[in-house]
Amino acid sequence: MKKIIPFILASLLPFAAFCQKGYQQDLNRIASITFPDTPKTTVEKDETVFALNDSGIVYLAIAAPVQKGIKDIFTKNANDSLFEGVIIGSLKSSKGKLFFKKPVQMNGLQGLEFGYEAEVDSVKSYRYHQAFYLNGTLIFYGYWSKDSLKADDKGMRSFFNSFKLKVKPKDIIQDDGSKLAYNIGKGLGYVLIAVVIALLGLGVVFLIRKFS
Repeated sequence: MKKIIPFILASLLPFAAFCQKGYQQDLNRIASITFPDTPKTTVEKDETVFALNDSGIVYLAIAAPVQKGIKDIFTKNANDSLFEGVIIGSLKSSKGKLFFKKPVQMNGLQGLEFGYEAEVDSVKSYRYHQAFYLNGTLIFYGYWSKDSLKADDKGMRSFFNSFKLKVKPKDIIQDDGSKLAYNIGKGLGYVLIAVVIALLGLGVVFLIRKFS
């Protein structure tokens, strides 16, 4: 019996270490998402960006308040919805190619999941995102890999499924985003690219190359 106990304790150590790993990041006091480790934080205007490179995988999250007067900066022909605007803006800023998009539900919220391929300096990356809009804030997080991933990839799903709401269901206000279109998506896309490059030193391209 005395010999069995140390063996059991030793076998539990990896499980305990795994449980301790992870950093729950607050997203504008509305929600949270758990990174594998503590992300770096940058505030660019009203957008707060959290980014982490972990073994070649780039984890991202943004909490972006939508200002009441933002409709005033839209072009007259910008009739896309919020999520369509985010997609178009992301593709525009990265010269990416969309390969899927689908509606998703998380914590009772209606949102969008999409993936696109981007190539910078002849290096490809595959970028998977989920986006939600509630209480005047766009929550936008992503999982970037140098390889194309299956829809049920464990690492990606673990990160996406760690998204949790902090507000009570009765306090949630989720508009359809019809007034928020292309410009906000494009703006967030450029902010995201700039901040990731600044946060991760040589940028995502060189990080991906390093781990290839």
